[in-house]
Amino acid sequence: MKKHLLLTIFLLFFVNLHSQNNEISLKRYSLAESKGYHIKIREIDDKLIIEAILMDSISQNLKNDKEYKKLNKKFNKAASGEKINMELVKPILIKIEEIYDKHTYHKSDFIVLEKEKFPEYYNEFNEIFNTPTSILDKENRGRIVLNGHFITFIMKTKNYQDFFKLSSPDENSNPVIVKFMKATFEVFRNENKNDFLDRKYTFGL
Repeated sequence: MKKHLLLTIFLLFFVNLHSQNNEISLKRYSLAESKGYHIKIREIDDKLIIEAILMDSISQNLKNDKEYKKLNKKFNKAASGEKINMELVKPILIKIEEIYDKHTYHKSDFIVLEKEKFPEYYNEFNEIFNTPTSILDKENRGRIVLNGHFITFIMKTKNYQDFFKLSSPDENSNPVIVKFMKATFEVFRNENKNDFLDRKYTFGL
């Protein structure tokens, strides 16, 4: 707990001290297994900070969180019409995810990459922002996946943010994102020497 608090303070200090540009967030959580991961990749000046969060059980305090209840009501109202306005819904979902994270028991670690030393990974990071949302969030009608899962994907810049749920993404359905996910796991494991990113939490990835 103390180590996590120190890491959080360091990251907040680092992010506030420097100019933050783009950010990508990838999350998968299994209620059945009470495990999951949340990976945040932040671009700050000439560096990329990759924070890996390993998630365990969810606190019962979540259902009593006033802001969580308020946002859920707001979401239900926005999504109640025949046609959902996703531009209104997405910011609500992003805030709900943030509160959800706050009430999840977890541990975290991070690495700092200098862009010039990891040009290939930095190019893949940029490719996410240069790829149209219609390609990143490609619908796969007629695609049936047994025992499927969802990846929550959030991307932010100084001017906008986007949110979508990917249904059992793979190299065929969402090649750009899956390629970036694998590259992120690989570079984190290579640069983090304490074997933090346990494959039990990343579902074998």
